[in-house]
Amino acid sequence: MERCPVCRARLKERQICRRCDTDLGLAIAAENKADHYFQQALVCLKRADIKAAKIAIHSAILLHNKAIYQHFSGFIESQIAE
Repeated sequence: MERCPVCRARLKERQICRRCDTDLGLAIAAENKADHYFQQALVCLKRADIKAAKIAIHSAILLHNKAIYQHFSGFIESQIAE
């Protein structure tokens, strides 16, 4: 997370916004966990475990809806359809 979602101030690796004092610890933790699930999905796909990759990327999307996660999910779905 580069900017505070409340006031858009730059965070610079901080968990508490310097401008609005919002504690972003839980949001940052969720974003980090989503990245972990994304990495897990990549590993699963490399092992050709499509079902596990689908579960992992879905978990990532639930935590943080990044465009890359959506695109990767679409790719996984295309692999299932084949």
